[in-house]
Parts: sequence; structure tokens; C-alpha cells
Amino acid sequence: MPDLRVEMAAAARHLAETDGKVAEGLGIANWRDLIARGLIGIACGAIGRGDLFTPAEFGHGPVHLIAGAIAIGGIVDYAAFLPQRPEHWGLRTGDGQFLGPDDVRQAIKGYGWGPDLATLHLHATPLAWLQAEGEGCVVIDGFGSDTGFLLREVERIAVPNPAFGRALRRQLMPPLRLPEIVVNGGTNGARTCR
Repeated sequence: MPDLRVEMAAAARHLAETDGKVAEGLGIANWRDLIARGLIGIACGAIGRGDLFTPAEFGHGPVHLIAGAIAIGGIVDYAAFLPQRPEHWGLRTGDGQFLGPDDVRQAIKGYGWGPDLATLHLHATPLAWLQAEGEGCVVIDGFGSDTGFLLREVERIAVPNPAFGRALRRQLMPPLRLPEIVVNGGTNGARTCR
């Protein structure tokens, strides 16, 4: 198991050594604050099978921007992407669900205070999330596990454009076809429940 704290610290150090040129060139003005929060860095490596990122020694391989998935207790994963392809990212471990999970918890109905906390700002890419200074969230697990369930608990989700909103709605809709449910037993065999 990789030591994500060490990897994220090295990625942050590499970004700081470039004076944030990569981040600033991508419209991430407040990169120093994001480093302090453990949310940004740069690393060399490649995205391979299963959309997992494998880091390489710095200077060996293409430079990826790194966005940390922080949850209670620290970093759980990070998303890595090429600056010129922010819509395609790989995860380091595959354990991350969201960038910005605290914002998801605050937006769930009945959690938090005030009308602004009831709206979750959902970004399409880790780059957009970093440009928004780590506010809101990004789904990084491709709607695996219970991601859709959690997002359906949110009162209101703000998205960057109508196309992304339509795609999100399709992801969150229950399946149109339900399986046939039968009751086993009895002398007549299985019966369908309607």
C-alpha cells in the first residue's frame, strides 16, 4: 500500500519548486493555500490499467497535476491528470470517492445550517475543483459503490453546464427496468410478486 501522505507531500514540494507555474498557467491562483490544505501537487507517472495512476521518479515521465482526496483522518486517495486532458484522470489507489467529501456531507438534507449549505457545487473535473479552490466536489470513482446514493440525498446540486446536468441526472436515476421478483415455495412453485 502506498504511503499517500509521503507521495502528496513530494507532489506539493515539486509544485512549490516550480513556483506554481503549472498551477497558475491552469488558472489555479490560490495554489499555495491548496498546498497547505494537502490538496494539490505535481508528479510524474502514467495512468494505466483500471485508470490507476502509477508515479515515477520526478523528471521521468509526463507531469500530472495531483488533487488530493481528503476525508476524516487524512488523505485516502488522489486523482492525477495531465494538464492538457483534465477530463481523464487516474486514481492512485482506487479508494477515493469524492474530491471534497466534506461538502457532500454538508449538503445532505438536514446537515449544516443555512440555504447555501443545502446546495452542492459539483464540478466535472478535478481541474475545475482546484480552480474553485477546493470548494464543492468532484465524483472521482465513476459513480461506484454508494456515490449515487449519497448524491440522491442532497437537496440541490449546482453544475457547470446543462450537458453535465443531464449526464448527472441519468447517473442518478433509478434503473428503468426492475428484475422479476419471485417467491419460492408452495406446491405451485415460484410465484411472481407484483
